[in-house]
Amino acid sequence: MSVFYAVKNDVDVVITTKEVKSNVIQVLEDGTVQTFDDLADHLAISDFTVCEPGDKYDSENDVYLKAGVDAQGERRWYDESTGVLMQNTYNEDGNVSGSEAV
Repeated sequence: MSVFYAVKNDVDVVITTKEVKSNVIQVLEDGTVQTFDDLADHLAISDFTVCEPGDKYDSENDVYLKAGVDAQGERRWYDESTGVLMQNTYNEDGNVSGSEAV
């Protein structure tokens, strides 16, 4: 049976998702079992549709905040260093010219 996790950073932005075959990372010589659930940056999710990299975990409400899309239909994201919602900016030709906070 597979187990799914979202891995978040210190500003609660999802940096990756993963599927593992077991929750157990390793069993130490003294019999202590280390699991993914023990890791503060790993959050169990039901499957990969729950969140994706660039979304943000809202710990107060136990939900994932979807970044959504901008006016051009391109995906927004939460900045990995600040947690601020970001989107692309575009020039007159419709090409990406930078990014800005939403």
